Amino acid sequence: MSRIGIVTVTFNSASVLPDFIRCLKSQDCQTFTLYVVDNRSTDGSADSIRKLCLDQGIDHRVIENPANVGIACANNQGIRNALGEGCDPVIVANNDIEFGPGALSEVIAIGHDRPLDLLAPKVVFHDLPGTIWCAGGTLSWLRGVPRTAGYRQLDGPRFALSRYTHYASTCFLVVPARVFQAVGLMDEDYFVYLDDSDFVARALQARFRIFYTPEPVIRHKVSVSTGGAESPFTIHQISKNTILFLHKNNPPPVAAWYILTFLARSALHLFRYNQAQRTNLFAGLRDGLRFVAQHRLARHNFPLS
Repeated sequence: MSRIGIVTVTFNSASVLPDFIRCLKSQDCQTFTLYVVDNRSTDGSADSIRKLCLDQGIDHRVIENPANVGIACANNQGIRNALGEGCDPVIVANNDIEFGPGALSEVIAIGHDRPLDLLAPKVVFHDLPGTIWCAGGTLSWLRGVPRTAGYRQLDGPRFALSRYTHYASTCFLVVPARVFQAVGLMDEDYFVYLDDSDFVARALQARFRIFYTPEPVIRHKVSVSTGGAESPFTIHQISKNTILFLHKNNPPPVAAWYILTFLARSALHLFRYNQAQRTNLFAGLRDGLRFVAQHRLARHNFPLS
C-alpha cells in the first residue's frame, strides 16, 4: 500500500491543533505523512504543530509561508509535496476536526474497492452531537454554492447509507493521486471558500465519482479560523467566489443570467447586514465582476508542478 498523504493548512489554528494531532496519533493505521502549510500564523501554529508532531512521533513536513496565500494555494503546496513523495491517496483535511482511531484504515479499505472515486465521510458538528454538517450533497449551478445533504439535521437512518453523491467538502476529502493528475489542483483565484466546489465540479466533469460513506464520522469545529459564516471576511470571499464559480462552470449566456440573479439576490441581504457586512458584500461583488471583466478565468490549467 502506498503511503497516505494528509494535507492541512494552518492559520492561527493553535487552539485546535492538540486535538487534531491526538486523533492522528490514535490511528490504527500509521502509514501516513502529515503535510502542514502555515499561512503566516501569528499565534505560533507552525511551531506548535511541529512540536506536537515531534512529541508524538508523527512523520510530518511543515511549510511556512511568508504571507497568507489563501487556502487553495496552500493546499496546492501540500498536495504537490505529497504527490512528489509518492503519496496515494492524498487526504485534504481541516485541522479543526476530530475523528476516531479507525478513520484512516476505514477510508483506505473503502478506497481499495473504489480506486477511481473520491471519498467523503460523514461530517457532523463538533459542538452539536448527532447533528449533520455535511453528508454529501449537490452543487447548485444557479446559486453557485453546494447544497449539503442533512445540514443541521439530526443524524439518522437516511445518512447511514453509503452512496454516490455530487458534492464533498475538503473538510476531509480522500483524493486518489490519479484525480489530481487528470484535473489538476485547486484554483488559487478562490483564496478561500468554493475552491472545493470548483475542484469537485472539475472532477465530476472528468467523470470521476464521489462516494459518501457514513463511517468514519468526522467532528468539525466550524469556522474556527475565518470568524463564522457572516463575518465580513467570509461575506467578501463568498460573494466574490460565487461570481467566479458561476462564470467558470456555465456557458457564457447561462453564466451571465446566473450572475445577474445572484446580484439581485445579494441585494436582499442589505436590509439585515450591518455597515461592515454591507461594505464587504459590495467589495466582494466588485472583485468578482472584476475577475470576469479581466478574463482571468480563461486559465483552466492547474499544474501539478
